[in-house]
Amino acid sequence: MKDAQNEMMGAQMSRQLKMQGAMREKQMCFQVAMARQRFWYYQLFASGVAFGCIAGALKTKNAKLVAPLWPIGIGYSFQHDMAYGNLMDRARLEAEEILLQKPDWLQMPGGMPTVEELSK
Repeated sequence: MKDAQNEMMGAQMSRQLKMQGAMREKQMCFQVAMARQRFWYYQLFASGVAFGCIAGALKTKNAKLVAPLWPIGIGYSFQHDMAYGNLMDRARLEAEEILLQKPDWLQMPGGMPTVEELSK
């Protein structure tokens, strides 16, 4: 009886882990899809600002009007990298490096809560 119960618990745990993995993958896919949709809106914004700044700089012959293109370009590059680049891969590698080399950064203040503390 005990062996059957342990086997059933192991099978249930395996199913739960598979379900958690599948949910994590779906959440990540959704985040990437949202980043891609957000990128299109940001692209419209950046294009409009770029057109306006360049047109204003040419019309007034004031080169200072082109200055906002620098931070907007950086934001545009970040959004593009997040949506279509390899930002997720680099972030995953960085997270793995933190897990392996700096596990003390991940400790909870006061330690992990116990069942007894939660039941109070």
